[in-house]
Amino acid sequence: MKEINFNFYNKKVYYDKLSNGLEIYIYQNKEVKDIYTTFTTKYGSTINSFKLNNKSVNVPNGIAHFLEHKLFEQENGIDPMNFYSKTGSNCNAMTSYDYTSYVFSCNNSFKKNIDYLLDYVQKPYFTDKNIEKEKGIIIQEINMYKDMPEATIYEKLCYNLFNNHNLKHPIIGSVDEIKQITKEDIYNCYNAFYNPNNMFITITGNVDPIKTIEIIKNNQIKKEFINNNVIINEVKEPNNVYKDYEEKISNVEIPIVAYGIKIPISNIKLDMVILNYYLNIIFDLLFDTTSIFFEECINEGLLDSVIDIDYNSTDEHKIIVFEFKSKKYNDVINKINKVLSNIKIDENDLERRKKSRIIKLIYRFDSITAVNNLIIKNIISYNKLYENSYEIINNLNISELNDLIKNIDISNRSIYVIKNK
Repeated sequence: MKEINFNFYNKKVYYDKLSNGLEIYIYQNKEVKDIYTTFTTKYGSTINSFKLNNKSVNVPNGIAHFLEHKLFEQENGIDPMNFYSKTGSNCNAMTSYDYTSYVFSCNNSFKKNIDYLLDYVQKPYFTDKNIEKEKGIIIQEINMYKDMPEATIYEKLCYNLFNNHNLKHPIIGSVDEIKQITKEDIYNCYNAFYNPNNMFITITGNVDPIKTIEIIKNNQIKKEFINNNVIINEVKEPNNVYKDYEEKISNVEIPIVAYGIKIPISNIKLDMVILNYYLNIIFDLLFDTTSIFFEECINEGLLDSVIDIDYNSTDEHKIIVFEFKSKKYNDVINKINKVLSNIKIDENDLERRKKSRIIKLIYRFDSITAVNNLIIKNIISYNKLYENSYEIINNLNISELNDLIKNIDISNRSIYVIKNK
């Protein structure tokens, strides 16, 4: 076991890697009662084409989310929801574009709970019958979201932003794709990506690191795992968007707009974590609730809500998405275009935002959920935990920021509007 020290915050994360490849990250906080645990695989909805032991595998979209659901069905008939409710704990799971996590939180019975987490995720029970039953449940979920414009507009925009990359497709998949899923598909994905050497555990809260690692080791040593050879097929994505504008008529009182920017990053020489900090600072300064843009929109009666800003990434592009409601959405779009045509940020703005970022990081360590999520995002995005975040933020400078502004290409944009008749 080693310690990863966040010196500026006077915090540490304990780290260990087992012989089977499973990585463990533990953040101890004795000031809380609860323990928050996530068991994560580096496998999300964007992976649907790969080689498994030199065999080509192509599976329908939505299968990562489908697989997450199926692991909650156990051969003994006791599903995780029932188990954790009996121990007075909570459990959940989530699938994103690039990872899947299985979660529980508790303030007692920790050993029993973590053993069960490891056991149910590592003991799949897939049959033709239970897969067919699950299809109906997932299809019902898909149809439910069709009547929720605010829940689907981001996915609609992503479809138009991308040509080939699977960020183009909803995490949940489509009805036709779900119908195509087979037991063989599910096992291929599970065997490829649910191996300990592609997974990690993150535990945050009132927990003893040494005892916890021993519990996990004793659980894993009893199990055998096959190390399969997995190669994920690469997809080349052009810089241009698939469609730059689309409108849809729906039963909404106020039009909803998603405005997306697709930024190529192949020619940007900055480290990815530094680039991400700069992009967050740029677009937050330009469009969040403290911006001149937002103040003008409110004063002119253009916005009916705040602008939500979302950031996403592929290996080739950074994606920035603004979502907002407005009866005068064309005026808002024109103002966004105007701001983006002449981006100017001064040193005082940058210094103010740097301080804000550092404060947010400090507060994150007060929340066991937030720091758990921070660790997951670091591992998934950068394949390492950045313990020197303070130094990175503190070294951001106006010269480097202005060079980035001059050189980034923000010309590739797409807009999706949902409006009433």
